[in-house]
Amino acid sequence: MNKLKFILGIFIIIFGGIIMLISMVFGIVHIAEGLYKDVYAFPVSLSISPENSKTDSFIAKKGDKFSVWLKVPDRRIENKDFHISTFFVNQKEEVVSEFKENFKVGYFRNSFGRGQYYRLGVHDFESDFQGWINYTIGGKWRYLYNGFLVIRRRKSFSLPVREIGVFGVGILLLIIGVGTVVKNRPAENEHKTN
Repeated sequence: MNKLKFILGIFIIIFGGIIMLISMVFGIVHIAEGLYKDVYAFPVSLSISPENSKTDSFIAKKGDKFSVWLKVPDRRIENKDFHISTFFVNQKEEVVSEFKENFKVGYFRNSFGRGQYYRLGVHDFESDFQGWINYTIGGKWRYLYNGFLVIRRRKSFSLPVREIGVFGVGILLLIIGVGTVVKNRPAENEHKTN
């Protein structure tokens, strides 16, 4: 048994594991950041209860699949008595789609950059669209800050190549460390004599 190589092998295992863990975290962040692209962002007041407020107008082409999200600076909105209803309304003032979210019951969140995104709904546009979003808020709880209604488009999946490469280096170090420990572990008869 070579104690120095045995200890070095343990350090290599720990270092390889740390590299794998860090690269995995950064890989997940890379995937989460790359899921959506913000197309439009409209400021909304969340501290008052507006009667049928509306955003500026936006355009969507036939075949576009847009999702609408509520973006706020932090997660204080979660599990509160707060709900929001949003409506895509065209120039003829016809409601094209309607989404409701009650934050007391549940939500789908996507964290990216500064702020928290909460998905309100997804809509496939079957024809060209020009219009706006009508929104109303309700519930007893009120958000102290203003937020944004964000229209997002799903991006094509991009593999975190750099993070996968670093993860591979971590696996290689782990294998080297385990091999070093196995070759230099104390023999059974050394334990018996001690």
